[in-house]
Amino acid sequence: MIIAIYTRQLPKIAVNGYQYDTIRYFIQLAEKQPAHQFIIIGEKKHARADGTVKNIQWVILPEIKSLLRWKLFQKFQLPAILKKNNIDLLINTNSLCCETAIPQILYNPDLFDLIEAGMMPQNHKQFLQKQLPVSFIKAKGIFTNTQVSKNKIAADYKIATDKITVVPDGAAERIPEPDYNGKVQVRELYAQGKEYFLYVGYTGEQSNLIHLLKAFSIFKKRQKSNMQLLIVAEDAATENHFTDNLKTYKFKSDVNVISDAKPDAVSNIRAAAYAFIAPALHDTHLIEAINAVSNKVPVVVDSRAEVQELFGNAALYADMGKFEDIAEKMMQLFKDEQLRNKCIDIGLEQIKQHDNKNAVDLLWQSIIRIFNETGTKKLS
Repeated sequence: MIIAIYTRQLPKIAVNGYQYDTIRYFIQLAEKQPAHQFIIIGEKKHARADGTVKNIQWVILPEIKSLLRWKLFQKFQLPAILKKNNIDLLINTNSLCCETAIPQILYNPDLFDLIEAGMMPQNHKQFLQKQLPVSFIKAKGIFTNTQVSKNKIAADYKIATDKITVVPDGAAERIPEPDYNGKVQVRELYAQGKEYFLYVGYTGEQSNLIHLLKAFSIFKKRQKSNMQLLIVAEDAATENHFTDNLKTYKFKSDVNVISDAKPDAVSNIRAAAYAFIAPALHDTHLIEAINAVSNKVPVVVDSRAEVQELFGNAALYADMGKFEDIAEKMMQLFKDEQLRNKCIDIGLEQIKQHDNKNAVDLLWQSIIRIFNETGTKKLS
């Protein structure tokens, strides 16, 4: 079977770290399924080295910044690429089916949160409101990462629940964690030798980093602490609203933005953090927060139901629309070491449902089941 994974998102919409982690999953899937071919179709900025995985082919696309060009590509050029490569199954990660007779699966289509929040241009919103129902009907299967999201899709779009499969997000493969001395070295290298709160992800508007800066200000003023804030920027911290605000930020000397860290370095930075903060308002793909729990680091995440399904009692929950609430949770972890240790201990149990191997295996089983239901071929 030849499977295409299409990762280009709508322009001006960046789901935090989502494309990278999606590609990571499918690289791992390809490694475990050498009898099948995988073609990843996406923009260069999201491409990741696949090492020695011989059954992966990349089709690198130029970046598109207009919705019109995106529509034209989706309607004409993408079907042509699929036909040229004799694709048997398309897995689409942008919530929208393209115009092809090839069976399609929608992978984690949760843009409705962004639609409801108005976190996109008006023309994007109108386009999605019109096309999402059509795509959900056309798709042979829909994968989402929580039962809450599954129920929401089924209820809002009148989709049969047996068409929607919950495939939990898996934590990244763990590398050996640094020991105590190693963590001290990480703090010396990145945080002036001090403890730090950590954020890893995009720095654009959807990341809600301005609220994190405001929360950190409250923390610094009330706690009189030398705690640092580290921000590992996956988008190289290009000039945006966040970087503009940081230039005049009162506690700028206590904030370190890292934009060129290698994956192993990010893992060490995460493992040495005092706590991980995920301030995004409408992100349900909290892979970095899941990775933090795996690294025995407590997390502060959004209080929405789908996020609580992911973390259970292993996290502190804040209303990310209120920076005062974020600050309160940061102070709770700082003042209550017992609470921090409790979150870590519970997290070690909670993370078992995000086992990476199990997640990849379930993903493949679900792909095979849906493909077999199309009647095109039968695979096992």
